[in-house]
Amino acid sequence: SSPKPKKETTVAFLQAVCMRPLERMEERTAVATLLMSLLSHLETSDVEHFIRFISKLAHQPRSLHRLFAVELALQALQNSNQSYNSICLLMNTFHDRSADKVPAVRGKAIACLSTALQCLSDEDSHGGIVRSSVLSVLAPGFDLDSRSEDSKSGVRKSVVQLVLVTAQCILKDSIWKHFAETARTTIDSPVRSCSQFSSPNCSP
Repeated sequence: SSPKPKKETTVAFLQAVCMRPLERMEERTAVATLLMSLLSHLETSDVEHFIRFISKLAHQPRSLHRLFAVELALQALQNSNQSYNSICLLMNTFHDRSADKVPAVRGKAIACLSTALQCLSDEDSHGGIVRSSVLSVLAPGFDLDSRSEDSKSGVRKSVVQLVLVTAQCILKDSIWKHFAETARTTIDSPVRSCSQFSSPNCSP
C-alpha cells in the first residue's frame, strides 16, 4: 500500500500522543504546548480535524483523557487562527465537562472558562468572539446554582472565580457603553445646534 501523506501522518501522531494517559499536570501542560506548536504549522482543515478529535477525546471513558481534552481545548482556544465552528466545539467541550462525574475534570472545565475570559482581550475580533461564546455558555442553561453547591470545594472555588470574572466583564461592558453613549451625546449636541443655523460663522 502507498504511504500516507506527511500531514495525515502528523495528525495521526498528534492524536496518538493525546491517547497516552498523563497523570502529572506539568507533563500534560508541556505536551499540550508542544502539540499546539506543531498544530500551528498545519493547514486549517487539519487543525479543524484535530479540534474535532479534542471534542471526541473529551467523551472518552478514562478521566485522564477527558481532563487532558479540557486542557487542550483551552490552549487551542488561545490560538487566534481558530474558526468560528472550532470555537463552538471547544466551548461545548467546556460546557459538557463542567458536569463531568469526576471533580477534577468538571473543576478544570469551569476554571478554563474563567481563564478564557481573563486572558483573551475583546479588543481583537478573535477575543471578542471567544468572550461572546463564553458568555453564551453561561446562559440560563449552564445552571451555576447547582455547580456552586458542588460537593467538592475545588469545584465551588472555580465557580466563584467564574462568577467574579463574568461580573467584571459585564461591568466593563456597561461602563464602556455608558462612556460611549456620553461621548456620542457630547459630540452630537453641538453638531445638531449648529445645523439649526445657516450662518457660515457657525462651526461644530
